[in-house]
Amino acid sequence: MSDVTREYLQNIGRYPLLTGLQEIQLSRKVRVYMELRKLEGERTPEEKRKIRAGIKARNAIVNANLRLVVHIAKRYTTRLRSSSMELMDLVQEGSFGLQRAAELFDPERGYKFSTYAYWWIRQALSRAIDTKERLVKVPQQTLDKFYKALRIEAQYMQENGCKPSKKLLAELMGITLEQLLALQDCSVTHQSLDVLITDDGNPLLDLVASPIEEQYESDYDKEHLQLAMFYLTDKEQDLINKRYGLGRDEPEPLVLSTIAVECGVSRERVRQRIDTACRKLKLMMQEYTFPPRAC
Repeated sequence: MSDVTREYLQNIGRYPLLTGLQEIQLSRKVRVYMELRKLEGERTPEEKRKIRAGIKARNAIVNANLRLVVHIAKRYTTRLRSSSMELMDLVQEGSFGLQRAAELFDPERGYKFSTYAYWWIRQALSRAIDTKERLVKVPQQTLDKFYKALRIEAQYMQENGCKPSKKLLAELMGITLEQLLALQDCSVTHQSLDVLITDDGNPLLDLVASPIEEQYESDYDKEHLQLAMFYLTDKEQDLINKRYGLGRDEPEPLVLSTIAVECGVSRERVRQRIDTACRKLKLMMQEYTFPPRAC
């Protein structure tokens, strides 16, 4: 548990839990506040007093139930498939659902506030995970269809002991195969290139193939690359050779953290220098007229 989470739990622990009678009394004040908020025109002193009392009552309900948000958010951490969100991010999203529940709760129906708020918190967490873990926003109705496909697939496996084919799954859902494939594409999430994936603390970016290596694979292209390298400074040439293993003394490419230690600078500074050198190389390769390729 991080220090931020521990400090947050200590802060919300100061708010006492509400009794059933207190929930009813505070919720009635909130309902009056919600009704007054819909009215237009200038407020009377009495209406302003009720609005302030309603806001204070809503905040009291929210603060007393923040521990419920943390409890539910911990269970939803297992649904995170990337490093884009953490526990405190889920707690923040769940708090929005809790506040909405405090505004809409009807104490006259006879059930506890926590029972009503539980659904709103879960909905806020589910939608936050569905939207903020993707680079492109996917409509909620599309995500609902995707989760329906997962439920039908799980039910089929439980009943038949095997996984249904994509064509059969599409028939069970009543959609075409193309629509099913489009739904499955919605489950793809992004991964940060800066996420650490090795014990040495190297990010995923260090394992991404070099654009230089991809663009200049043949011996002819590599020869032109070596000619363009002469237009770089000695330091830039040294960085390119170390990063991509182009020099004779550097048979294997080095990660940014290793080069940073050798140069005595930060990894980010090394990455910036290499990016600058790569841009100069690409510009030179585009503008310089090389001899025609031999047939």
